[in-house]
This record gives sequence, structure tokens and C-alpha cells, in this order.
Amino acid sequence: MEQGFYKDRLARRGLRVLIPEQPERDFINTVLFEETGVGIVKESSKQAFYRIAEQLAQNGAECIILGCTEIEMLMKQEETNMPLFDTTALYAGEDRAVVLQRSVRRISNVQNRKTYCGAWIELPEAPSPWQIM
Repeated sequence: MEQGFYKDRLARRGLRVLIPEQPERDFINTVLFEETGVGIVKESSKQAFYRIAEQLAQNGAECIILGCTEIEMLMKQEETNMPLFDTTALYAGEDRAVVLQRSVRRISNVQNRKTYCGAWIELPEAPSPWQIM
């Protein structure tokens, strides 16, 4: 979450990325590695993810980037008013660079380019198509 994969790209477009506090990051990682990563989805974990998103919203986040494949197992757009950007779904149908450019524009337009995005991001080094950003 602390790495710059999305943060740096969004910052270059005038956006600020908020990430959960350390205790919440530790909880998120535990859920991702010990639950969803092995196919377990607990209702208590789902509710905790929504509470963390709400905390980010209270700190100014206007959308949430679901930057890890397993988060989609816990959070669904129809269960929240907060715009969710599921990067797995976004990559699925299009060239990654095009998807990221469109997503950044979509995120940028949430509130007159003054968007703060909460992000849970655990990604490896970017593949070469992303380097054009």
C-alpha cells in the first residue's frame, strides 16, 4: 500500500492517495493472506473493510481503489455509495495502459479533480505497458 505504483501516477495528475493507518493495513494484509488468499470470506472481514473505507471517506477519500485481486471478494459496488475501482475487473477487458488512463480520468472527475482516493495496494513492480504513464 505504501509503494508508489498507483500513488505516484495519481499524484502526477494532482490527486492525493490516502492509505489506511498501520493497524488497518496490518489487518488488511492478514485478511488477504490468511483468508481470501486461501478462499475464505468472512462476513466480519467484509464489514471491517467497509468500516476502513468509511474511515478513509471521513478523512476525505472520495473513492476506493481495490488494488489487490482478493479485495473484490470482500467489497462490491452495490454494497456501498463510495465509488470502487476494482483494478482486476478494469484490466480484464482492455490494454492495461488504456485502462489505467481511463481510470485515472474517472477518478479525477469524481469531485472536480480534487479527489482523494483511499487505496489498498499490494502489487509487484509494474509491467512495461504501465511505464508509459
